Amino acid sequence: MSNERNLNRYTGYLSGWCQAFGGHDKEYNKQETINWLFGENQVGLILADEFRQEFYEELWSNQQTNLMLMMAHSSVQIGGVVLTIEEKYTLGMSRLLDLIQSGEPIHLYLTYHLLYPPGTRIVTFSRKRPLGLIYKEVAPLKVLIL
Repeated sequence: MSNERNLNRYTGYLSGWCQAFGGHDKEYNKQETINWLFGENQVGLILADEFRQEFYEELWSNQQTNLMLMMAHSSVQIGGVVLTIEEKYTLGMSRLLDLIQSGEPIHLYLTYHLLYPPGTRIVTFSRKRPLGLIYKEVAPLKVLIL
């Protein structure tokens, strides 16, 4: 069974502008490929350097309307970038899929948090719309959950 929906996607008015992620629980180890942050009504993910640039470029540089993110418990694919979700990351992936499948509007944008190294950006999936002063809405992102 698959499920398809659109996420509202946002980018900063100026490069590098982000709001804070806020209070959260975490599964974080800077040596890992994926790190998860779990806040109220939001899930964040911090990617290792080797995936971050390509993944971000697909998510935000490409503002076309037919862009699709394919997600399963074991992988995430956008454009030519495939991220394998190892078994140790399945709790985070399950929480993210639950959030996306909740039926409520989901907003996708980058955030930061002072607890993490300077320049760290968090891919944030949230039920809360980001601050309109910082972000502008771009074309929605179609998500296919397999």
